[in-house]
Amino acid sequence: MKVTDYDQLIEELQLAMSGAFASRKTPAVSALDEEHSVVVNVSWVTESGRDTTLDSRCSASVRFTTAQLERYSSVDIGRRKIIQGRVAEGLRQAFSRSGSGQTEPGACSLELRADDAWFVPPETST
Repeated sequence: MKVTDYDQLIEELQLAMSGAFASRKTPAVSALDEEHSVVVNVSWVTESGRDTTLDSRCSASVRFTTAQLERYSSVDIGRRKIIQGRVAEGLRQAFSRSGSGQTEPGACSLELRADDAWFVPPETST
């Protein structure tokens, strides 16, 4: 996989994750490329006031393995869109199960490993 292709794939997953939760302001996303995995972090504003330094945020970090990213890169854009939806939905479900959304404002976060099932290529219709 070319470096530019790899960067685009990571950006696609970042965009999918940034849309997973409602936010009063644009979510912040970042990626950390480690040797055998990539960690993508997204944080979003849950409460905001006049002073933005006091915004309450939640965050989630997802670790994607190289094998998952290779599987993702091997499918066409239509299938990647389906996988992006699975990533966003899986993140929402994990966050909901964790109870992180129920804690005091500004103190909610989650770390998880991406589920291999998210990356199973969808069947094509013939």
